[in-house]
Amino acid sequence: MSTILENAVASINLGIEDYQSTDRRRALSALRNISAGILLLFKEKLIRMSSDEMLIKKDFQMQWKDGKASFIVKGDRTVDYGEIKERFKLVGLAFDFSDMDLIVRQRNRIKHYVADTPTKALQVTLAKAFNIISKFCREHLGEEAVSMFEYELWRVLLTENAIYEAELKVCDARMEEIKWPFPELKDIFSGYHVCSKCSSDLTSPIDPRANLDDLCFSCASCGNVDAFVDVIEVFFSQWASGENYASIKEGGDAINEECGQCMRDTYLVSKGYCVACGHAPYIVCAGCGQKYWGQHYCEYCDAMAGRDLGCP
Repeated sequence: MSTILENAVASINLGIEDYQSTDRRRALSALRNISAGILLLFKEKLIRMSSDEMLIKKDFQMQWKDGKASFIVKGDRTVDYGEIKERFKLVGLAFDFSDMDLIVRQRNRIKHYVADTPTKALQVTLAKAFNIISKFCREHLGEEAVSMFEYELWRVLLTENAIYEAELKVCDARMEEIKWPFPELKDIFSGYHVCSKCSSDLTSPIDPRANLDDLCFSCASCGNVDAFVDVIEVFFSQWASGENYASIKEGGDAINEECGQCMRDTYLVSKGYCVACGHAPYIVCAGCGQKYWGQHYCEYCDAMAGRDLGCP
């Protein structure tokens, strides 16, 4: 086992031990050790792909020797999490970082309220860590994770993952009860909604039948309650960033703009409505199907026929 891999295993083991401690002040230590250990697993893969360790080094410089250009490492600093993701793309290594993104967000948030961090929020972290470690070790390091860690500590991860999966099914079932007025909202809350306090995805509606103005989500990890009206713009922005990138890349415009009613950037231009407040200033002409502003005639029908063909 390489030194980096040994350090990865040791760091994750320490994180689990921190988690088992009754001292709540060790919560941040648990998150730091677990996340650091996983980052070392990622670096181990990059090292295996470059014998000179260049892929894990932060800086390079070009040198010219014997009429040829080459690159050499500059300094001893290694890549951080964001740079690891970029290196994976560079070498064509596919991996879903969504679980790791949640762990990193939680690690960053917990710095500001260590004393208030509930045990259940850390359980989600351990469950996510289990998924990452198991999948990455098997698919990219060619090893079974269970053989790399102390059995008693690995069993902690197994237990927390089983609890998490059971609770996630309950939360998902309650989310399915919501009758979203716009199809985009289901995609947004399925893919991007997490607790604003602890970043857990164990969230579900208090009353699935409530309208958007009254819809609230309770977190099973920390008990925090988020109102739809308070979080929609954040999650919409995350969802729209990918949609906007694809549209602009093809020469189009941004898919959203500021809503004239609620003043959020959640108005979908092509659909003619705001997903946050439902404001729909456009009316569809019964004569030709063209969308136009309310209180006006359809310009096409008015110009062609000199009269209203179904427009109010």
